Amino acid sequence: MAFKQIFELSDGSFAQRGLSVAEFMGVIEDFLHHLTFHHGIEENHIFPILKQRMPHFQIEHQEEHDQIHKGMHDLEVRPPLSPSLSPFSPMLSPSSLTRESFL
Repeated sequence: MAFKQIFELSDGSFAQRGLSVAEFMGVIEDFLHHLTFHHGIEENHIFPILKQRMPHFQIEHQEEHDQIHKGMHDLEVRPPLSPSLSPFSPMLSPSSLTRESFL
């Protein structure tokens, strides 16, 4: 599933597609795992070559690269779910949910 699809389903409509909260959180974790793997390959193997061949590459893509790192970090670092809130409470922000909270 692509980020756009995950984002669109994060309003709770994932249930209409037959996913439980735990399954949806698993989809998000799988996406993060694949993105981390992909980004690591780029960062360690492809970007160094591009920086050598095109010195402006690092300057032009640094902001985008930093945003990707921030987004990945935000997905990885989530506060635990408060026992007093239900998973569909309007008080929750999507970043406060973890898969383990629903298992």
